[in-house]
Amino acid sequence: MERRVLLAIFLAFLVLYVWQALFVKPVPKPGTAGGPSAATGSPVAGTSTAPPTAQGGTAPATPLTAEAPVPAAAPSPAAPAAKALVGETSERDVRVETRSVIAVFTNKGARLKSWRLKRYLDHQNPPQPQELVENTTNQPLPFSLRTTDETVNTTLNTALYTVAGDPSGPITSPIDLRFEYRDVAGVQAVKEFHLDPDAYVVTVRVDVKSGDRALTPAIVWGPAVGDISETSRYTQKAEGLVYQNDKAQRLATKDLLKQSEYNGEFRYAGVDDNYFMSVVLAPGASKVRYLPVAIPPTPPSKDPPRELVSYEVEPQTAGQPIKYFVGPKDFDVLATIGPDLTKAINFGMFTIIVVPLLKSLKWVNGFVGNYGFSIIILTILINVIMFPLRHKSVVSMRKMQEIQPEVKAIQDRYSKL
Repeated sequence: MERRVLLAIFLAFLVLYVWQALFVKPVPKPGTAGGPSAATGSPVAGTSTAPPTAQGGTAPATPLTAEAPVPAAAPSPAAPAAKALVGETSERDVRVETRSVIAVFTNKGARLKSWRLKRYLDHQNPPQPQELVENTTNQPLPFSLRTTDETVNTTLNTALYTVAGDPSGPITSPIDLRFEYRDVAGVQAVKEFHLDPDAYVVTVRVDVKSGDRALTPAIVWGPAVGDISETSRYTQKAEGLVYQNDKAQRLATKDLLKQSEYNGEFRYAGVDDNYFMSVVLAPGASKVRYLPVAIPPTPPSKDPPRELVSYEVEPQTAGQPIKYFVGPKDFDVLATIGPDLTKAINFGMFTIIVVPLLKSLKWVNGFVGNYGFSIIILTILINVIMFPLRHKSVVSMRKMQEIQPEVKAIQDRYSKL
């Protein structure tokens, strides 16, 4: 029994070492830490769909090949020419800090500039809360809007909105932010954001009019997740994720180049990578469009471009509240929102085995606080639980060994019959 315990401990250390070597994030190279960068984004090779720009308009798409250079960023359009009736005169940020996230909104276009997870740190020195917004030139910020009218797009995403509900410090109760803009050209826009203090969920409601005509704009998130410090080839890169008809469908870049638009009733849809995801929850009957995007590295780095995925959601009902989950792919966190959301974690064919073991490991870690020791303790507990069965098996085997000579004698006696 002592040999088995020692072997189990050795195997636990071996598993821990292999996990650290293959799956734990490596320390990023100098100059590649997460956060805003001056790099420009461009569609990946082969795409011909026009991507939404940072201002919510549509930039001309340039099909790329392996030999084609990355096109330069297009200049940003000027601010709306129409005189504002409701708006502000200067750009400013609105910082919202909950127990889980630090969010930074800008009144320019009423969009999200930063979404950092307080309980998950990156690999900077010193570590900082993990950033999930790709804030790069010529790429749309989350909650940019896109309509079929380019002039309206420019106004919606460059106008300076008035802000109501700006918090003064960390919040412990739900908060509502209201951004509003109106001009003499008849463009009216209201964006309302609702944040809970303990969740990675933000709800947005958009009400847009052009004159007397109500519009139903697509809500653009832009390049989603894709940790800048993640370089291991064994980890999942950013890719599309659609859950409908009780099935999770994962969409790699090659799939999105064949089909970029998906229609229907979705339980959730968005983008995920190995550790985090940004998805819209139960948007109802809607369209979800994807666009693979290549983010060049910051010069003078020679690293290959980062392949991310931009997505947008177009609801069928104007003014419909849309809820987003932007956070970690933690089993317990996802389970609190809904059991279907846990299927965003790709356990493969061993789900029926992995999920109970994962729950057990997290339960042990709640007492120990260290996953290395938790693996060892869980291994010992499994061996203790299995001991009665093993003991019964050993006893049965020894009894068989004791009667084996008699069995052999009987076989020899009647071998000629």
